Amino acid sequence: MNLKLLNRRTVFEGRVFDIIVDDVEYPSGRPSVREVAKHSGGAVALPVFPDGRVILIRQHRYPLGEFIWELPAGKLHPGEDPLECARRELEEETGYLASEWTLLNSIFTTPGFCDEVLHIYLAGGLSEAPGGRKPEEGEETMTVSVFPIGETVRMIERMEIRDGKSICGILQGLRHLSGATKAPDDRRYRLGIDRCVRTDCDGLPAEVSHYERNNWLTSEMRCPRCATRFTVKVEM
Repeated sequence: MNLKLLNRRTVFEGRVFDIIVDDVEYPSGRPSVREVAKHSGGAVALPVFPDGRVILIRQHRYPLGEFIWELPAGKLHPGEDPLECARRELEEETGYLASEWTLLNSIFTTPGFCDEVLHIYLAGGLSEAPGGRKPEEGEETMTVSVFPIGETVRMIERMEIRDGKSICGILQGLRHLSGATKAPDDRRYRLGIDRCVRTDCDGLPAEVSHYERNNWLTSEMRCPRCATRFTVKVEM
């Protein structure tokens, strides 16, 4: 639906976002008002080790009044490339660098009233930054933890991870890492398979093939770390 813009005014200029108010007109001729939060956008990193473990941060969010689990992320500086923002935030918040970056998605966070776009990247080839973490003022209470990616999916299911950008990044990153072509209800994690069957290997298994017969699902799995193959069979 095309609205005719009659007048635009900025009613608030803030450090994080501005608020504009537009007087608009419907095709019918009836007037209306649109209030929009103008945001420069941001970038998000999904840092994944070769064995499938994911780095999460836990920080206090003032509007919520509580600590929440999130992926490392930050606001774009004026004119900044989203990938450079993701690199900066990863190093500052976690103390890690990444040599492999893949854009997973660019999401609209709250399109009903805000134009913010978050660019979510898969970050691989992790190594510790020489200077360690560089938290900004107000981030002193932020903590860094590492979880198997399968556990982060279960944290989403248990509503322990409720941050939208992090849910998008984890679920889409999971699908990318596993090479899945079906819906992201990835069989490995429904079965709780988030590591190799070998006790001396903690690699992340990936589904190679599967078939369904007589209400049974059979999946052939392969560990990319040790190349072990195994089969999982479960009743649907």
